[in-house]
Amino acid sequence: MSKTGVNTNIVRVTGKYLDLINDFIVSRRSSIDHHYRGKQEEVVSLLTKITDDKNTDLPIQLLTVIIERDLREHKKRPKEFLLNLVRKLASEESSEETLHELEIVASALNNKHIEALSKIKGE
Repeated sequence: MSKTGVNTNIVRVTGKYLDLINDFIVSRRSSIDHHYRGKQEEVVSLLTKITDDKNTDLPIQLLTVIIERDLREHKKRPKEFLLNLVRKLASEESSEETLHELEIVASALNNKHIEALSKIKGE
């Protein structure tokens, strides 16, 4: 696959899951939108897949590498961080601290998304 093809795939995958996470964060913080529970289940499912070492789904493996690398760069233990986040979200402990931790995951995806877009554009 060409570099453009690889970067296009990265943009597609990171964009899809970045949208999911951002939608959940916004709906959770919004006092108007009470429909965050379905999104919460999707986010918990995604993070559970990311923490599963036996997962063979290529898009999930791509997300895992991106997120774990970013967490290591920020001196965090990826597995521990993500499992703790899943536990908090699954038990509906969606405090501001939990949402901030989820924003760290979203930031990792966003940074890779922007980087891949820049490479496609040739910047």
